[in-house]
Amino acid sequence: MDKSSLSPLRQKIADTSSEKDAKTLHNQLRQALSRLYKLENHDLFFVKSVTAGRVILSHLFHKQEVARCVARQTSQLPASELLNHRTARLGEPGKVPMITHVNPRTGKVNSLRGCEGKGVVDASDSFATSLHEELVRDSAIFITPLHRHASLSSGLAMIALRTTAFSTLMRSELRLFEASTVPARPLADALGIIRSSHWQPYNLA
Repeated sequence: MDKSSLSPLRQKIADTSSEKDAKTLHNQLRQALSRLYKLENHDLFFVKSVTAGRVILSHLFHKQEVARCVARQTSQLPASELLNHRTARLGEPGKVPMITHVNPRTGKVNSLRGCEGKGVVDASDSFATSLHEELVRDSAIFITPLHRHASLSSGLAMIALRTTAFSTLMRSELRLFEASTVPARPLADALGIIRSSHWQPYNLA
């Protein structure tokens, strides 16, 4: 999203040094994780937690689906009736289909083949493990906390979208959400861990 589309107050905030510093940290961490975890074909976004990520994804998917349904009706209905039409009311946002890659209670591994378009992969127990290659290859979108197997800072999770599978608008909205909700501290902590000599990116136990 272009900064000119923000309100004047938001533009002023975006120009502060603290926000510029946070943006730099976002980009540095994004580049490091993309290289370390072979995510060059994905766009990465940071959120405070998996729960927060699920909420924003639910909202964005709901919004996208409403827009798609309304668009199908634009040639048949007057503009004044579009938003009151039943196709614009698909139910309340709040739920997004989740596909669990590894069941944390049983350890059962669920295949991700053919899962594209069916939901968001919960990669909490497969990201940065021996199942990482399968996760990146077979999922179009996944979400994972960064403190678990990657051993990075708590209070930080990541959404990864395969670039070719999602619209520019959705990626722009996720970037704006990221910029306004994720503070600099966990980003700096994660970068510090990555740059340390003893950190290992994968948990192969």
